[in-house]
Amino acid sequence: MGRLLLLTRRVRRDRLVVAVMFAGLFIIVTGADSSLLGGGVIAAAGRLQLDRLPVLSALTAILANLIVVQRAAAGGVVIGVWDYCRVGVPLTLLIGTLWLSM
Repeated sequence: MGRLLLLTRRVRRDRLVVAVMFAGLFIIVTGADSSLLGGGVIAAAGRLQLDRLPVLSALTAILANLIVVQRAAAGGVVIGVWDYCRVGVPLTLLIGTLWLSM
């Protein structure tokens, strides 16, 4: 179907790609829901108390900063543990908590 739409030139290519990716997202989520997210995983996630702002802020700070450090390393920038703890954690906790509380 996608090839036909590209051949007729009635739908722009970028819109077609977005539509296919959006449909693929539903397929991935449905597959993960039925195979990966059993009752045990959902119960364990419930015990994390992610509905509490401090817990969600701390988890977000750890995961968001991990992504930043990995991206920086890919660009040749090395961020040490002390720099990360001194700057990244307080900044992320402050901004993240303010943003999540709005």
